[in-house]
Amino acid sequence: MKRKIKFRGKSLHTGMWHYGDLIQINDYCYIQEPKTAGFFTDIVTVGQFTGLYDKDGQEIYEGDIVMTSISKESIGVVEWNYKQAAFVVHMKDSDQWYYLYEGYKIIGNIHENAELLKADNNEIRERN
Repeated sequence: MKRKIKFRGKSLHTGMWHYGDLIQINDYCYIQEPKTAGFFTDIVTVGQFTGLYDKDGQEIYEGDIVMTSISKESIGVVEWNYKQAAFVVHMKDSDQWYYLYEGYKIIGNIHENAELLKADNNEIRERN
């Protein structure tokens, strides 16, 4: 089985997202995209590619905010669960979590769209 192991992070200089290999040396972190020297990255924004895609074909990363229709608690954050050794979706209004699968829809991420975690689920569904 071959899967992509890659990361994303926001540039400290431009605020743009970069995707590739993660390199961390002491307190410095950068993302090296293919054929580049790399981009110094805000370590707080770094997330790993889960190996899965949302229902629209977008890569799902740790820190993405996703929406599903499997429960009333339909908005959650993609996280790594150490006990389960798996990526899960931690639902925003409870301690519930579900295994990540490709039926979710990415609606944002915790770094640029944190307000989605405070908004009413019905309001979010109407917008998406």
